Amino acid sequence: MPRNTIALLVLIITVAPFSRGASAETQTVPTSQQNTPSPAATLVIQIKTITNSLALSAETKSKYITDAVQSAILTEIGDNKDPAQTLTVALELAAVATKAAPEFAKVIAVAISSLPAIASIEGAKGQVLATVEAAAKAARDVEVAYAAPGGSRPTNPEFGGSNGPEVLTVSRAHP
Repeated sequence: MPRNTIALLVLIITVAPFSRGASAETQTVPTSQQNTPSPAATLVIQIKTITNSLALSAETKSKYITDAVQSAILTEIGDNKDPAQTLTVALELAAVATKAAPEFAKVIAVAISSLPAIASIEGAKGQVLATVEAAAKAARDVEVAYAAPGGSRPTNPEFGGSNGPEVLTVSRAHP
């Protein structure tokens, strides 16, 4: 039980600053905050933190992912009344969230489709489901490609890989 409490506190601390509902268009960002991660990057970090937690059950992870996804979308759409723009934001964050946790694709689709701002848009549920399914398939295809014989993770450090011993030997003097 204490581990769940700690995980919940971490989630609240990471989600709370983004759930205030102020629109990015109407808010002036101080220079000191201009290097903060985008809402999509923040959502990925939150989802990865949740899914990688060994202390949380699958049910608890589902609840936290639902909260994180809904909070990110509501924060990003703010007071926007344009259904097309609202749906675009929701679909972009749906794809990002699903690629971060394809095993929770159904949870993400339900979380987004159940938001009143999305549910009120005609045809939005189908578009959300299609986007989530496509993102989950893309994420699974990447994992299958890496698992295939001869498949390998990227070696570029920018993508989480390593250049291997060549990086270490560059500064060495050769006879």
